Amino acid sequence: MQHTKIKRLVLYSLFFAILLIQEFVPFLGNIPIGPISLTIIDITLFTAALEMGPTGGAIVGGFWGIVTLIRAFTVPSSPVDPIIFTNPLISVLPKIVMGWLCPWLFLKLKAHFKVYSSMIVSIVLTEIVTAILTLGPIYLFYATPKVEAALGVNFNNSFAKVIGTVVVTNAFPETILAAVIVPMIVTQLFRKFKNQFYVK
Repeated sequence: MQHTKIKRLVLYSLFFAILLIQEFVPFLGNIPIGPISLTIIDITLFTAALEMGPTGGAIVGGFWGIVTLIRAFTVPSSPVDPIIFTNPLISVLPKIVMGWLCPWLFLKLKAHFKVYSSMIVSIVLTEIVTAILTLGPIYLFYATPKVEAALGVNFNNSFAKVIGTVVVTNAFPETILAAVIVPMIVTQLFRKFKNQFYVK
């Protein structure tokens, strides 16, 4: 039991280190595209969450959220980061939910469907929920002239267009990439480690 706890702590440290590298090394976690960034760090979070369970996923997600918050203050990856992601309700909370929700859904789905397809569906549903949790507060809190100028849009008149742009340029490709890559990685981790790191 103690040996498993030590292994789990080592795994946390490994995922934390990967997240830090992805956040601060260009193109390893965030790919800047104009005023936005295409995030591929969620692949790391989904991998950690499915391997370590809802509690472990929430912890890793919370760590990523805190790093994102700090990065928005110090070395932002896009012009809107210091405006939007300095708010923990946007930078931290959705990532905690992402880390917890994906393995929780997976546990529910795998009781009725195949493991591989359950992973894919849980990732896609989690990405949708996370997008809502992120984009909703952005509109509620930041539909201001300053943010509109930074993004080059008018939230009040063109919010549907803004959402559509974010979904097409960010959420959709991020979801497809994660749904393809993560199950392949996690399937191999399941075979090697079983569920010894899982914490419900």
